[in-house]
Amino acid sequence: MSLKKDLLFADAHLHSNPINGLGSENIARRFKERGGWFIALVGLPPTSLGLRPDLEGFTKSIEMLLKECEKLRNLKIRYSCLGGFHPAMIDKMIDVYKMSPEKVFEISMKTIEYAVKLVREGLLNGLAEIGRPHYKTSPEHIVLADTIFDNVLEIAKENDLLLHLHLEEGGWATVYNVYLKIKRYSLNPWRVILHHNRIKNLKPAIYYNLISTVPAIPQIIENIKDLEKNYVFESDYLDDPSRPGRPMYPWEIIDNSLNALRNNILSYEDLYKIHVDNIIKIYNVEPP
Repeated sequence: MSLKKDLLFADAHLHSNPINGLGSENIARRFKERGGWFIALVGLPPTSLGLRPDLEGFTKSIEMLLKECEKLRNLKIRYSCLGGFHPAMIDKMIDVYKMSPEKVFEISMKTIEYAVKLVREGLLNGLAEIGRPHYKTSPEHIVLADTIFDNVLEIAKENDLLLHLHLEEGGWATVYNVYLKIKRYSLNPWRVILHHNRIKNLKPAIYYNLISTVPAIPQIIENIKDLEKNYVFESDYLDDPSRPGRPMYPWEIIDNSLNALRNNILSYEDLYKIHVDNIIKIYNVEPP
């Protein structure tokens, strides 16, 4: 019997670049041919699309995301369409484009307001990527990112928004901070997803019953095999031709999942929960 029989696969966080990359249609078609049934497509920041990081640039980047998601609908693959304001833009807007922190905050919140409007209209399914930079930067930029983060959580509470968080890999400190924020704003933890969690963040996230997307890299799959399956797999594919296949292609999720099954690292039941059951619960999509 084929190991792949009856198994379906999901990529819970990836990007597409319709300007210079493969684009969503090519990515999704290849993923679907291999057994992919669901994609969470996350918008790229304007500077990755040749746009300035002003309000017009952010608006246009989200409009491009909507067009990329429309192509997924035509391919009859289930998807979630997520856009917003990436915290790494703070450094670029202040250091490169010489904007003031006040201007960055203004643009970020107007971008979020636009994205929330699209969620209400049924065009977007949630916000991403919200949170803090994962690299070292100035304390002022971290504080600004966290201020934007808190404002978005307040908006999420009012609108029952699905969020993908972008965070530093600070282990318990990072996760407990998010846990307290979720409690403070009375959010549903299944609607607040800790994106790109590796084992340092994943262990405390599972302890606090928080949900994660995890890079489906063989070493990571091996390291987390004994943890509760309170997560889904992601590629975080950037669709950047200058960095082909980084961090990994979506279809590598399929290869690595099947290898984990073949090598008794994960069971069929584990994979079904990760790729189907958890996806349905997180993204509120119809079963395949």
